[in-house]
Amino acid sequence: MRAFRASRILGDLFVTSPLVRWTWSSLGQEKYEPKLVEYRPPDSETVREMLVGRYLLAGRLIDTQGASPFAVHVDHPGWNEELNSFSWLRHFQDTNDPTGRGLARTLVLDWIGRNATFRDSDWKLSILAQRVMNWFRHFSLICDGATDEQVSLIYRSIGLQVQSAKLRSRLAFDPIDELMGHVVLTAAVLSDGSDEAAVLASAESLCDKLEDQLGKDGFHRSRNAGVQLDLLVELVTLRLALTQRSGKSVRRLVELVEKMHRALDAVTLSTGEPGYFNGCGQLPTEILIAVQGQGPARRRANALTAGYGLVLEGSASLLMDSGRAPPAAFAAEAHASALAFEFSYGNQLICGNCGPAPADLYEHADAFRQAVAHSAPSINGEGASRVETGGGLHSFGDKPVIEVSRTEPTIVASTNGFHSRFGVKLERRVNLISDGQSLVGQDKVVGKAKRGDNHLSLSFHLGPGIEAERMPDADLISIRLPNMDHWTFLWEGADAHIEDSVRHSRNIGFHRTQQIILSAPLETDAEIAWIFTRQAR
Repeated sequence: MRAFRASRILGDLFVTSPLVRWTWSSLGQEKYEPKLVEYRPPDSETVREMLVGRYLLAGRLIDTQGASPFAVHVDHPGWNEELNSFSWLRHFQDTNDPTGRGLARTLVLDWIGRNATFRDSDWKLSILAQRVMNWFRHFSLICDGATDEQVSLIYRSIGLQVQSAKLRSRLAFDPIDELMGHVVLTAAVLSDGSDEAAVLASAESLCDKLEDQLGKDGFHRSRNAGVQLDLLVELVTLRLALTQRSGKSVRRLVELVEKMHRALDAVTLSTGEPGYFNGCGQLPTEILIAVQGQGPARRRANALTAGYGLVLEGSASLLMDSGRAPPAAFAAEAHASALAFEFSYGNQLICGNCGPAPADLYEHADAFRQAVAHSAPSINGEGASRVETGGGLHSFGDKPVIEVSRTEPTIVASTNGFHSRFGVKLERRVNLISDGQSLVGQDKVVGKAKRGDNHLSLSFHLGPGIEAERMPDADLISIRLPNMDHWTFLWEGADAHIEDSVRHSRNIGFHRTQQIILSAPLETDAEIAWIFTRQAR
């Protein structure tokens, strides 16, 4: 694996070196008539803010004081990636103000002028693909009012980027970069006047790569719902364009994309948000709705998808992670979340996970990947898997087991990831009862525990705005939700206490939250029971 990675990296360094890079221009002289459509909603307020130099991207607001955002140094990877992807161009699509449309064109030309020299961060394949896709979607916008020379400059830049993707996608070590390279190449042949045979060949090649990266149920092998959504944003655009162009080339892609829609729905709670697992945090709601609105009719039901179990009852939903580790190539952001769950009632998240580290705390990313950052069991603070520094996840023991009842809102999951270190397997059973107004849980220690001062802990990270209070002289915790619903938490077989926690929002940063922790000595065949119950108003 290391030799393979090294060869890919060296190959990419070679084709992006000045010695070779000059050839891109001679191979990238096509003209384009893009047919891609924009289906994501615009926000006119974003345009007004950008006109005065205020750029709200990836949850970070930067005031450039009138300077180009590309001239400002911002130490926030997410902000820079969103800026360079040009996903914000959609906000200009409905503006009739010449000043606003002129700003969109000016920013595109400014990027081109500043990127005559290759820079890896701005030319990363996944970012490059999103940028070109967004330029194609809004080609008439960015060319409106441009001189012939400026239009030719835009053509040449697109040609350079497409040629870069053509050369580099086959050398990409990151599978998402490789897939996104094929996405933009398919968009290019749809837009450069290529004949039907070339379109079909490109679409088939894209489908081959897509199938390699999806499980049988249509979920990306990273097990990250954020990656699933990002891919669907681009694939839906291609599906819409191919439908207008060719029935043959679209049939296979339609089937794959529909499976991806259903898989994303199967990891989404009643709040409308996918669970915070394996690098997925808060996703932009308007994009999620727009993407899923292009998919098949929604059919909510108990489901087992990509190692996640979803059960529904009344207004409640519960999503649990088996803890299955993604393949090594897809595990750079994987979390140690075996037996972790998220629980919602209506539009209120009651119990969940902390989420990934924010982009400006990337040096602490591994801390947010640990078991204790999830509503999951841990022993001496360790999870069933070990987070590897710099990416990856090492799984202990055999493949975890998870079962979802087809007829009852029940999930049973187990992991032997603790066996080699502590001699036991852990099993968690959860049930939604009383029309979803109670969640009953049971955690069992199976096997003979090794001797030592070992402690089993169960963490329950409460949702934003929830206030928890231990009732005096009673094994009961009172829970107040932001909507004034009142729930109680009861338990037996462990000691309980309340600690501070956090949940990361892409829009407003960290929510300061609370967590309930149950702890008990690790003993053979020990059992801890707990229940969340909604109280009548």
